[in-house]
Amino acid sequence: MLSQRCLATTLLAASLAFTPAVGQVTTILQPDEAASKDVFTYEFANPGLFGVSTPPNTTNLDTETLAVENPMSPLGILLASSKSDVSTSSDPDSAHSSRTWIGFDVSGVAASGADVLSATLNLYVIDGEALVGSILGQPAFGNPSPASPLPTGVYLPDGTWNEQTITWDNEPGEQMLLSTINLTGVEQWATWDVTAAVKAWADGAVNNGLFIEQEEVVASATALTNVAAALYASSAFDNAAVRPFLSITVVPEPTSLALAALLAIGGVCLRRR
Repeated sequence: MLSQRCLATTLLAASLAFTPAVGQVTTILQPDEAASKDVFTYEFANPGLFGVSTPPNTTNLDTETLAVENPMSPLGILLASSKSDVSTSSDPDSAHSSRTWIGFDVSGVAASGADVLSATLNLYVIDGEALVGSILGQPAFGNPSPASPLPTGVYLPDGTWNEQTITWDNEPGEQMLLSTINLTGVEQWATWDVTAAVKAWADGAVNNGLFIEQEEVVASATALTNVAAALYASSAFDNAAVRPFLSITVVPEPTSLALAALLAIGGVCLRRR
């Protein structure tokens, strides 16, 4: 039989081995433009918008593209989600839907072996009416408000995409809806639950990032496009504090040192029988 000392020591090591390391830990991933992957795509099919010579639906609208084509465009530091149709479009031959595409490197979470408890995607909704209106003389889109809420979802795409080459016409499709929220104001954070995606990535699933899509058309009588939309600060936004971020809360795995001690103690005690 095991001695009382060996038995007590073994039980102590076992309790350490199966006790999580110091509770929950939250990590914030908020990369700058150089380290980020975020861009928006736009359905509009006529050339000349944003000062870009090619139609936006076939043009990559990354910050670098807009900086070359039209450095004065405010959209180089923005992301967007909007939805329109022929009945609301200011041009019957085109529409003004847009989607935001964003990705984060979560390889550190997977490598740590930690258990993902929750994860949220956070985008800052700016006052698009004021910012774009100050340059164009009229807002391109109406702002979300309590009277005109914008139901907006975050999705997993069904394929890969590249920040420097993605356009409306070549973007991937939808794999799965993760969560939907109502946007009801500006100069505030919008937060979506993306726990299922981050859990899957941590477990080895391919990380193709996320995309944001407005679910319904919401009209706006004051906007050039006749629709309301959400404009967000991108990773190139001047104020670094409002750039997009991913918040991940995990429970670190039990310490491997305690497991090793358990095995070693057990072996010593058995040899002393």
